[in-house]
Amino acid sequence: MVKSFFKVFLVLFFAVTSKVYGQVEVSGKLLNELSNPIPYATVQLQDSLDQNLAYSLSDEEGVFQLQFNYYGCAYLIINHLNYDGRNDTICLDKSSNKYFRKYVLTTKENKLQEVLVSGTKQEARKSGDSIHYDLELQKTGAEKNLGELINKMPGLDVDDEGNVLANGKKIDRLMVDGKDFFGDNHRMATENLNPEMVNGLTLINNYKSNNMLSDQSGSQGKALNIDLKDDYSGKWIGDLSLLGAYQKRYSADFNTYYFGKSFSFSLFNNANNTGERQFSLQEYVKMNLNGQKELFSSNLSAFSSLNEIPEFLQSSSVPNQKQSQFSAVNYLYEVNEKLKIQGYSLLNHGREGFKEITQKRLIGANETFSFSDTTERNTDYLFARNSINLHYQVNKNYQLDYQLNFNPSNVQLGESISAEAIASERQLIKNDFAKEQYNLQQQLNQLIRLDDQNFIGLTTHHKTQNNQQYTNLESNQLLFSTDTNNITNPLYSRKSGLEQALYYAHYFDNSRFLLTTDGKYDNNRLENLFSIDSVSDYELNYRTYRFSQAAEWLKTSGDWQYQLALQWQHILFEDRTEKQNSDFWFPKIKLKYAFNSTHYVSVNYDNSIKAPSIDQLNRGVAINDYRNLQVGSSIRYSEMIKQSQWGLNYFNFDLFNNLLFFINTTYKYNAETFVKDIRNQLTYNELGYALGAQSQEWVNLAHIEWRIPHAQHKVKSQLSWSQFENPVQLNNDKTFTNSVQQKASFSIWSQFKNKIINYETGIKYENNQYQFGKEGERNEIRTIDPYISLKGSWNNQLNYRSQLLYRKFQQSDFNRYLWQWDFNIEYSFSDSWSLFLKGKDILNLSNSTLLKVQNTQNILATTIHHRLNGYISIGLDFQWK
Repeated sequence: MVKSFFKVFLVLFFAVTSKVYGQVEVSGKLLNELSNPIPYATVQLQDSLDQNLAYSLSDEEGVFQLQFNYYGCAYLIINHLNYDGRNDTICLDKSSNKYFRKYVLTTKENKLQEVLVSGTKQEARKSGDSIHYDLELQKTGAEKNLGELINKMPGLDVDDEGNVLANGKKIDRLMVDGKDFFGDNHRMATENLNPEMVNGLTLINNYKSNNMLSDQSGSQGKALNIDLKDDYSGKWIGDLSLLGAYQKRYSADFNTYYFGKSFSFSLFNNANNTGERQFSLQEYVKMNLNGQKELFSSNLSAFSSLNEIPEFLQSSSVPNQKQSQFSAVNYLYEVNEKLKIQGYSLLNHGREGFKEITQKRLIGANETFSFSDTTERNTDYLFARNSINLHYQVNKNYQLDYQLNFNPSNVQLGESISAEAIASERQLIKNDFAKEQYNLQQQLNQLIRLDDQNFIGLTTHHKTQNNQQYTNLESNQLLFSTDTNNITNPLYSRKSGLEQALYYAHYFDNSRFLLTTDGKYDNNRLENLFSIDSVSDYELNYRTYRFSQAAEWLKTSGDWQYQLALQWQHILFEDRTEKQNSDFWFPKIKLKYAFNSTHYVSVNYDNSIKAPSIDQLNRGVAINDYRNLQVGSSIRYSEMIKQSQWGLNYFNFDLFNNLLFFINTTYKYNAETFVKDIRNQLTYNELGYALGAQSQEWVNLAHIEWRIPHAQHKVKSQLSWSQFENPVQLNNDKTFTNSVQQKASFSIWSQFKNKIINYETGIKYENNQYQFGKEGERNEIRTIDPYISLKGSWNNQLNYRSQLLYRKFQQSDFNRYLWQWDFNIEYSFSDSWSLFLKGKDILNLSNSTLLKVQNTQNILATTIHHRLNGYISIGLDFQWK
């Protein structure tokens, strides 16, 4: 059957004819009757269907330039307020990819006499698969880091975790001068690189990381390249910054860089107790620790495991004390034309303190119980990410690529809880938690060029993950209806796996055909121990063998673009007593219609399977936290969740009018899912895992931004709406939880070039709703954040920035608000030295709190978090270049 499918696939492919596209440049010069240049004329190029291929404006010398992908006859349309229009037909063929023409325009006879001629400069220009952003149009000189500069580019955003988003989705690669920079850890660039170093930003669509494939069509990757100024290339540059404040607050930074053609090195160091963000524990948990690289960027994997991180480590708690020591290094060395070594290392040690007062509603079978818990918690964590890549070009037709990732972590947690109980004194609980983990991965990629159109790839990937976890609960009362007030729960797990994949790729002029054969072996082991004699220890050991074949047809140029793929997977599960075989088919379809190179609409569909995590298979008794005791799972390791996903994307970047608009919507549906089987015991839950009913989620995002002509202002607005519905079982009754999140934001900012003052003002709104059951309990909170910020400089010596924010929290039982004022004044008394005065949250120098809702299963919680207090500090900065 698979062979028949491949034959049909190939016949259909060769039956399709399409246009041939390549990169073409059309340029010209516009003159009047006196041979004087004509600036600010609009120049458009359209195809035979009147679809725009490119826009441009003539510059002060009357010169225009258009770059695009097209061969055939096209129509050049020239317009100007004071001159008669001019049309021309240009037939483009493969004999040359550059064209230059001169045009003489005639002055309009009925031209008005006092007319001010002005033009709208483009924020970006399209060239092939790339969008080049005009930084001079966007920059004001008051940007404090690269992230602020990227946020001003149309279609680009930097999220709260420092990741760069293009059209609402995280980009695949961030590069500096065409070289990788800290892998997928975008924050290292967005928060640490000085915007004064940047000469240009280029968004590369259809990006291919492998240079042997760079001339081939067929890719869906996105990358952002940061082009540095020549002044910062080939020399050591850096900065040293020291800050001190009252109450022993401090911050120290030391950064140094070298960006050369064959050698690059970047070092970042920071130590502080001011709460400055590097990486928090929660952000490390969210990091993608999967170091596996797709050789052909096919993105056909349809198999994954669910998260295995304890829920309380994933909660978005707010610290009231924080210390951090952070160091990161990124390096690249091109030994010769064949061998390149690159890698990075991140090391973060942190201590955080938390103080929280939580009002909880615990939903039982017949009634709801209310509690008030007071928690004080201290965490000490150390984590690292290390990656090294060796790239060896054996010859022009054979390439080797080896990558090693090693990611260790250690978390120590101590928690004291004063918990309200029913008909008794308050329960005092001490919770100690420790977790050690490491993740080791190796991958070897081999790429062979058979000829200009045919390639073979071979990938070998090995991974090992060890986890040791220890939990101890101690209380002044008996715990979980047992006869003891002290429970210890060690847990050990280990994963190891080996995968090999063979690829065959055939490239046509504007498309790619890919065949993949993949085999994967995983071994999973869990050992769960418990200190109570009446509870038996539990051990789980099972193996998974997966074999898959896939075919993909990808076209990423022309009017109609598509990805058509079909994957077959055969999976064998076995443990000590039995074996089970399963077969799955996964179609994947993506259709895209491009009205022009920056205006398109696309739809997509695919499905995948998810395996249960190893602790979801734990049939022993384990501690989740003092309110939740895991009592076993009825899920079998061979049970899978099959997920279907639909998506719709619309994108329009009108380069001529500097208007960008896009909509993304995604709907996911699981026919079955893994649910928590809750058995309520008044003040706590006994939790099991079971295979339950359907779940679904729907995520929508709309975004618009526009640079107002002649006003030196830009506006941006974004709306999002998300809904997540998940099944749950409470005392054998099947019900569900429903979460809805609504967000809206609007901002307007100036782009004055005098640098004395620029401003930004806007408002952010967020509404989060959580409901347990169809007619059940609800928990809802709204936050409203209007703000205004001022930035500027005087004589390039005195720089200032100030932001005032008002935040209001509205909840059924609580209402809170806070004012937050931050400022920074910097005086440069030489090219290298500067003195600064900094204020952070200075309206809340003591007893600062904020409000959040945190909901899990049948527990609805509203928490008052004590925050880090604000401070006023003085600092000294030294830069060299």
